[in-house]
Order: sequence, then C-alpha cells, then structure tokens
Amino acid sequence: MRVVVTGDVLTEDVVHEFNEHDVVIDRRPESLTENELREAICDADGYIHGGSETVTERVIDAAGTLKAIIFWGAHPDAFFSRGALESIAEQGITLETTGTCGGAPEDAVRQSETAFELMIQVLSEQSTTA
Repeated sequence: MRVVVTGDVLTEDVVHEFNEHDVVIDRRPESLTENELREAICDADGYIHGGSETVTERVIDAAGTLKAIIFWGAHPDAFFSRGALESIAEQGITLETTGTCGGAPEDAVRQSETAFELMIQVLSEQSTTA
C-alpha cells in the first residue's frame, strides 16, 4: 500500500510504524499544484493532507485507487472544494480529520499518531471488505 503525505507533518517514528505495516510513505513536503497532486495520488491507497494545497474535484477524480483521506486539522472544507467533497462522498472514500492541535511539540506528535491510527484502521477495513 502507498500513502501520499503532503506537508512536513509526520514524525519519523510514525513513518517507521507505517513501514512496519507494509505501507510505503510518499512524502511531498513542498506545496503541490493541482496537476502535481493529481499525479501524486493517482495510484495511492491513502492521502494525508498536511500541506497547503487545495483539493479539487479533478484531483479526487484522478485518484482511482484512493480509499482514505486524513485531513491534518479539523476543517477540511477550507482546503477541499465543494466538488471535491461531493466526489469523495460519491466514490465512498473515507475522509477523517485529526482534529485541532495546540502549538506544543507533543501536540504535533499526538496528531501524527492520530493520522497513523486513522489511516491504518481505514485501510485495514477497506482491504477486508474488498
């Protein structure tokens, strides 16, 4: 399985945990254009939105194998167009959030762990129903 992660949001410990679950992390810390994001997630199983990119309907429609999106924060509607959110729902892609986070380093670690747990849970559920 492959998960695309935008922004610089995952701790090295969490990346290691993903690898232990046979999940390859494709880190994209730079800001992505719509076309770059479409290319990055076209064959991904999961996507952790931790960057500043805007997700459009075109991006979601290009993601043929996407099963889960974890949004780093509490309000994905600020970064996902209405069309993208509708396409996510129509395609049955799971969208979860990590919730809000304070500014302390331990909050970022907790949010990183939450993203890992949510993604592994969703991907596991999806693979058993497939």
